Amino acid sequence: MNHHSHDYPLEEIERISEPKLAKDCLNLEELLKRLEKIPQTTEQEAEEWRRKEKEKERMASWKKRLRESGVPQPFYDACVKGKIDNSRILPSLKNLSSGCLFVCTTEKGKTFSACYLIAKELWNGRSAFYMKAHELGIEMASYKQDVHLIKRVQSTPLLVLDDFDIVRMSGNSSYDFIALLKKRNDSNFLTILNSKKRTFLLKQIEEAVS
Repeated sequence: MNHHSHDYPLEEIERISEPKLAKDCLNLEELLKRLEKIPQTTEQEAEEWRRKEKEKERMASWKKRLRESGVPQPFYDACVKGKIDNSRILPSLKNLSSGCLFVCTTEKGKTFSACYLIAKELWNGRSAFYMKAHELGIEMASYKQDVHLIKRVQSTPLLVLDDFDIVRMSGNSSYDFIALLKKRNDSNFLTILNSKKRTFLLKQIEEAVS
């Protein structure tokens, strides 16, 4: 079988293989006309696009930090779906910035209100953390504590300790627990302890942080 180059004289092969300029391959006038018909993005439209992209990035970051904050899954789901109504927040939990607050109402939305504050703090770029109070009690009584967790509890500006009424601590553990809350209070951090009823330990903590 003959090679296809045998069908062409040498001069024709050189002509075909010679590099071509764009103007020799394209109808530039026709191309320019088509480009002119493409709508141009205005600076205002570009700015709006950048704003929306930043908002998407902020929302994605907020969702990630909210999940990492430890809030219960039902609240997380409701929050990211926009089913949060500020009017349902307990009045005693509004406009707080520091201190150690005990919330002792029954089935009135303590957890919801406290988690709402966490979501709000995270949206504003600050740090917040939710934890079951008895889990922290167990951790503090542990022979080998999770140093990272204890440090987070100590240094997070907003800490929510839920279900405080079921906490059971030994003498040493309760002393360390109260010292931790006092240190947070002295640092002007906000600590919210949700409890269905008052306990002797709550009275001790109140005296320590007052």
